[in-house]
Amino acid sequence: MVDIAATLSNALGVVCVTSPRDDADARLQRGLSMLAYSSFDFQPLEVLGERVLVARPRERMAPARLTRLLDEVGCAVGDTVVCSLPSVTPYLRGVLLEEGRGFVTDDGQAYVPGLLRLMPARRMRSVTPADSWGPAERQAFLFLLGHVGEGVTANDLRLATGMSTTSAARALRTVSASVPVGKNVLGETGRLNVWRVTDVDSFVEKGSVVFGEAERRRFWASEAEVGFLPLAGLSALSERTLLAPPRAPQRACGPRDARSMRRVDGYEYDGSLAEVIVLSYDPAPFVEDGLVDAYTMVRTVDRSDERIDAAVEEATEGCPWLRLA
Repeated sequence: MVDIAATLSNALGVVCVTSPRDDADARLQRGLSMLAYSSFDFQPLEVLGERVLVARPRERMAPARLTRLLDEVGCAVGDTVVCSLPSVTPYLRGVLLEEGRGFVTDDGQAYVPGLLRLMPARRMRSVTPADSWGPAERQAFLFLLGHVGEGVTANDLRLATGMSTTSAARALRTVSASVPVGKNVLGETGRLNVWRVTDVDSFVEKGSVVFGEAERRRFWASEAEVGFLPLAGLSALSERTLLAPPRAPQRACGPRDARSMRRVDGYEYDGSLAEVIVLSYDPAPFVEDGLVDAYTMVRTVDRSDERIDAAVEEATEGCPWLRLA
């Protein structure tokens, strides 16, 4: 069974805690028919102080059969019942919504009407210039920057980064609230949001302010152990221009990858060590030919002399808006 607690937490924006199974299993065995009990895998959770039972069908079912068995489960336990599904078709989604049945899918779609009354109201926060975006918004910004003039959907961002559809849609909305991004609503149901960057200069100039610090810290590590990471900073710049590479390669990773890496005290310029730049987001989805994307490169270059400034001008000749980063 997928990590339903994490999936539901991400979809609803609240903490979902796994509860002991013994009590729920006892109630289910007493109250359910053998058919209903054997048709699902069950996972009890606690959400906002309320008990929630997640029921995941062990096989595909017709909507009528699924709703009938979910009725039986709800009557047996008396808790809010949420149906966990790998995905949901438009027809099944319509049935579940019409009957007010909670569901959550593996890609982060969720509807839990029994918890709506308990969820705290979201406070609208103004976007401030200092490091206001999180990792998801930074990735959404980079994805939009890589598709200037093209239409981008939340599903496109999900496929590129691995975040859930809900997180991708939220990230795109947050970015568009801070920087100029156009939006069109398409699709037969009028629910498909398509985002497009048209004024790229303004997008980069304003976005770079809200983007905050791209770099968190740096440390030394064995090149043999971190050689799989993409080149960043001066190393990436030297690959894109005639600038001589630094004596020790500079590589980049996100905060999660950095946790598992072994640091080395001191440094050597004999090629055995690399300088790892820990970014405030995961650069992996935007790596090409072993290099970080051009925006990340510009943000991680130490502009210490005129040669480097000239190399940055050369590297961004085809996309001068990156000089606004």
